[in-house]
Amino acid sequence: MAKKGTPAKAAKAAKPNGSVKRLRKLMRDIRIAMLTTAGRDGSLRSRPMMTSEVEFDGNVWFIARTNTGLAEEINGNPRVNVTYANPKGDRYISLTGTASFVHDQGKVKELWSGKHKAWFPEGKRDPSLALLRIDVQGAEYWDHRADSVQLAQFVRKEAAPSATAGSDDATGAGAQG
Repeated sequence: MAKKGTPAKAAKAAKPNGSVKRLRKLMRDIRIAMLTTAGRDGSLRSRPMMTSEVEFDGNVWFIARTNTGLAEEINGNPRVNVTYANPKGDRYISLTGTASFVHDQGKVKELWSGKHKAWFPEGKRDPSLALLRIDVQGAEYWDHRADSVQLAQFVRKEAAPSATAGSDDATGAGAQG
């Protein structure tokens, strides 16, 4: 359940660092992402998702149903990958993080757009709708517009210092819980 002072709200209040600003700029006009989850048998599954909040702050938000295979996969293994691609702009982004469902009807209304109706014909009042928050712990991007193709690491602790407690690698994406 969403609570006051959730990590998403705390991260928004913080001033974005260089990595967050750079990713925000790269992601700004890419509305569809591919979300990859792992099934119980370890098989990977990707599906298109419309990003609900483009002002990246260390979290990525989607609207999803809680009564689907996606929800089963996330409940079984919350580690996910989200990719964005803009072939015309030669920009590619890969985010790794932990997914969780947030039940907050006010936030659903805030993030809802008419484009969501294609995926959710019952509209924002669909009782199975929830927010899917990806707490990003690692990111890589390739941007041809820079002097050279760049690969950069996003360290989650830069966006929210408490998010990498117990991390065991350079990206802050260590074992959770």
